[in-house]
Amino acid sequence: MRKLLYFDFKIIILLFTICIFSTCQPKDEIQQICDTTNSISPVMIDAQTELLGAVYTDAFFAYNYKLKDYESDEIQNMIVQVLMEERLEEQVEKSNEELDLLRKKGLNLGYQYKDKNDEFCLLVFFSVNQSGEYYLNKELGQRMGEMYKKKTL
Repeated sequence: MRKLLYFDFKIIILLFTICIFSTCQPKDEIQQICDTTNSISPVMIDAQTELLGAVYTDAFFAYNYKLKDYESDEIQNMIVQVLMEERLEEQVEKSNEELDLLRKKGLNLGYQYKDKNDEFCLLVFFSVNQSGEYYLNKELGQRMGEMYKKKTL
């Protein structure tokens, strides 16, 4: 009987240890934001923009969108890219709980847009500077764009 209780106690300790060091650990706050975003997606943000979901890695957090009636064209993309960068810069400068958390973690922040044919057409990325503020990182956006063109992402 004693051996049986001792064996049961070992199993309980083992299960408790597995629980603590694996799935029972609370998710980090950013992963929760990503999971919540993905659980409600796809969802229309406005008449033309659909939020497809979010991606979180140790280097960046990105929102993926689809522009429903937009057909990608190189010249048009350049114009729309500039307009989106201006609009998103204004949004990123404003403080909100999600962005503050991403800034604090030092994550790059991306806004990735697909056209109606599911091709990435606009990529806007922000990085955190030394004072903890986001700045438009065009170089990162260009590198990401090249990776998408080469289909390495």
